[in-house]
Amino acid sequence: MRRIAYKRNLVSNTREKGLDGIRTESQSPHLRSVPYPCNMIDAKVVGIALAIGLVLLYAFGSGFFMDNSGWYQGLKKPSWQPPGAIFGLIWPYNFIMLGVSGVAVVRNGSGLQSLLFLVFLALSVTAAITWSYFFYQPHNFFAASLSLVLATLLTLPILIITFQINTLLGLLLIPYQIWLTIATVLSFSYGRLN
Repeated sequence: MRRIAYKRNLVSNTREKGLDGIRTESQSPHLRSVPYPCNMIDAKVVGIALAIGLVLLYAFGSGFFMDNSGWYQGLKKPSWQPPGAIFGLIWPYNFIMLGVSGVAVVRNGSGLQSLLFLVFLALSVTAAITWSYFFYQPHNFFAASLSLVLATLLTLPILIITFQINTLLGLLLIPYQIWLTIATVLSFSYGRLN
């Protein structure tokens, strides 16, 4: 009987902990001496750092494999390809919006939403960097294009989760989805023309 009462008391005491993990005075005295891991890093801080880190990896990692030999300039390009200045404007915007969305989802979303956002972001970033490798190194247009198809599909859950957290941020993230779709079609066009 005493063991059952102790278990009930333990359960009720764990419910009385505040969000900061500090036990209140109303808890039984024998549990006050149990150390609480207050020095653990907050999961949201880790999530925000991961979101920002993944975006930075994307921004700098996608340029890691670029070929500066002039190979790209020599490619036949489709007539509808946007001018280079558009690339210089849209990519910084996309990276900023991915970072802002990641921080917003981690700060305001549930643990599951945050986790799913980060997993899909990591997978999408991996696919996008894989495109850069296949496109600029072995010049394998087909594998590069498939990588972008994958990146585009993996971005859909990111967009959906962002809309669930903040409609305005979801709307501001739509250009990234559109741009990935354009980049995918452009990549297939390079393969067809070259």
